[in-house]
Parts: sequence; C-alpha cells; structure tokens
Amino acid sequence: MLEKKKAVFLILILLFFSGNELGPTLFGKYSTLVGFTLTILNLKSSLIFDSYFLNKLILIVLTILIISLFQFLILSTVSVLAIGNLLLKIIMGGLIINSLNDRFPYLLFKIVAGLSVVSLIGFLAINLFGLNLPFIQTYLSTRSYLIYFTIPNDLLRNCGMFWEPGAFAGVLTLCLVINLKYLNYYWVKYKFLLISIIVALISTRSTSGYLVGFVILIFNFYKPKDYVLTIVFIGVICSAGFFVYSTNDFLKEKIEVQLEGSSEQKKGEFSNTRFGSFIFDWHYIEKHPFVGNGFDLKTRYADHKYLFIGEKSDVIGSGNAFSNLLASMGIFFVFGYFFLLWKQIISVGKLFQMVFIVVVFLNLQSEQWFNYPLYLGLPFISFINMNQKSKTVFNKRNLPEFRLV
Repeated sequence: MLEKKKAVFLILILLFFSGNELGPTLFGKYSTLVGFTLTILNLKSSLIFDSYFLNKLILIVLTILIISLFQFLILSTVSVLAIGNLLLKIIMGGLIINSLNDRFPYLLFKIVAGLSVVSLIGFLAINLFGLNLPFIQTYLSTRSYLIYFTIPNDLLRNCGMFWEPGAFAGVLTLCLVINLKYLNYYWVKYKFLLISIIVALISTRSTSGYLVGFVILIFNFYKPKDYVLTIVFIGVICSAGFFVYSTNDFLKEKIEVQLEGSSEQKKGEFSNTRFGSFIFDWHYIEKHPFVGNGFDLKTRYADHKYLFIGEKSDVIGSGNAFSNLLASMGIFFVFGYFFLLWKQIISVGKLFQMVFIVVVFLNLQSEQWFNYPLYLGLPFISFINMNQKSKTVFNKRNLPEFRLV
C-alpha cells in the first residue's frame, strides 16, 4: 500500500495536470509528459501492473489504435502526437486512480476540500478585497497564485486552481458524486470540509455546476424505502432550485440565450456554446459516426476551414466535450468509455451507477474534460463495497473510525 504522503502527492499531480494552467504555461506541449513522468517517479516500487489493470488498459489502447488505423484509411492522415497525448493521459489517470484503489474517493474528498478552503480564502482576499499578491500570468491571461487562479475581468466567480469557474465546478461535483454514499458520514465527521466544498461550488456561479449539484442533492436525499419523506425533501429542493434559477440573472439569461441561439442555428453553422457546439459538431458526427474525424484540424474541421483564416484563427473552441469527442473519435470510443465506467461501478448499486453516469455526462456537456487525465482515468476507479459497509459506516449512533489511508 502506498504511503500517505505519496498517495496525497499523486492526487495533487492528477488535479494539477487536469486543468491548472501553470502546467502548459511552464512546460508547454510537454505538460502531459511531465505529469506522466512525475507519476511514474512517485509510484516507483509501488508500480505494480495487476492483470485486471493491464487487460483493461490493453483493451483501451488497442481500441484507440484500431480507430486511428481506420481514420488513416478513411481520412488519409492522423495526428500521431494527439493520439499519443491521449494515450499518455489515459495511462497517467489510470495508474494514479488504480494505484490508490478504494482509497481514491476519500483522498479526493480531503484534498478537494482543502483546495476549496484555499480558494475561498483567495476569493475573499484577492477577488473581493483586492489584496495585491505576486502572481504568474498564464497563457490564457489568467493570474496564477499556484493553487488559486483569478480571471481579471471575472472576479465575482471562483476558479479555484483551474482555468475557469466551470472547470472548478466540474472537479467539485465529481468529488461529491464519487463520495455520494459517504456524504451523510462526512456531514457528521467532516462537516467543515463538506460545507467548504458546497460553498466553493456556490462561489463558482457556474450554470453547469449548479445543475449537476442540484442532481447530486436530489439523489442524496432519495430514500427508496421512505417515499413520503423522499417526496417532501425533493419537493423542497426543487422549489429552492426554481427560486435560485428565477432570481439569478446569470443562470436564467445564460440558459435562455443559449437555448434561443441554438434553436435558430442551422446544422453545420459554427457556435462554441454548449448547445450550439453540439449542433455544429453533429455535422461531423454524421459525416464519420463510427471512427470520427480525428484530431488533425484539417480533417476535424474539414468543411469549415474558413474559420481559421486571418483574425479568426483561434475561433474554434468547442463548448461541448461530449459532442467534440464524438466528432473526433466516433461512437465506438465514447460508448466504450461509458460502458467501462458503468461496468467498473456495477457492484456499488444501480442507483449510484445511474447518478454517477449522469453527473459525468452532464459535466462533459460543458468543459473539455476528455482532455484531462482526471476524467479519462475514471474507468479504473474502485470503491469499497458500499452495500456491505453502509450498515456500519453510516450508522449515526455508532460511527466507527473511518480510515482509508
């Protein structure tokens, strides 16, 4: 078993190279390679390739290579560097999550909670009170304070240590859903840390983060054996959710404007909003539904080359990770990802499976999480057998010491 310090460092590596812009700012195109190298060096003697991990990894690698071969036959070109980068991120995320085994949910909770506390302090001190501290300017024009970021023209939203508030919300909600079965226990044992995550999520003012958080909240109070209490709780939550939506312009206007814009958008017409990106990408999904159009810009956007002319050279920025990967790698890859994810958590319970898949799916509708090892490594996740543990771990009258490290 990995030492606690090494385990914590591995989680920090995983999070840092999953959206902290210091990585690409400092290391450029070698950022993933640096993260992978740090992972290997940190694991060292603990780097054990069990047959289950190897078999799954071989299956994933072979699938990607076969898809790439068909892309080459159909499109006549393949971005070898992009495929290699994708494989490296999958292996990196898989190694970290697999090596931590069923300790991963608890460790992720503790570290994300700690980062949430830091982000809230930074949000108050730097964003709201204007404390002037040394910072590093990243290539995305964000200001980095190592484990806290700010966007100069968007100081009313909390970015945490990631490139934008929506990305921070994607990490926070993933942490919450991974620990869904533990949340009642955490409320008793680690109330301050859990509240810190919730407050940090609220401070992101992220539309997708609020939606996903709302889904998690509903299922956290869902009690199949107590329908009356469940209906009351869900009714209160839905009423509160509707009130928040209707009284906050940034939620209501953003969703309504994007829906209105996508309803008027023609297939193949460019848009980088969440709904608009799906409509735009649908043109390419229909074009090559099974193997995708690759990562090379010449084939990925073959029918929209005019978007890269002159001042519009940086106009492409998909607002939907799900449709973007469908258009790039095809149905087989995306379906395979969710199938492996579903199979990996089958022992936890059908309800948890459904909630987990829904949360991952919804988060992919906004941020480009398929570009980072945190989400790419999820098919290797492991959990304690919660069905057996729940009667002892979550008995409020007799809470045992909860040690996963």
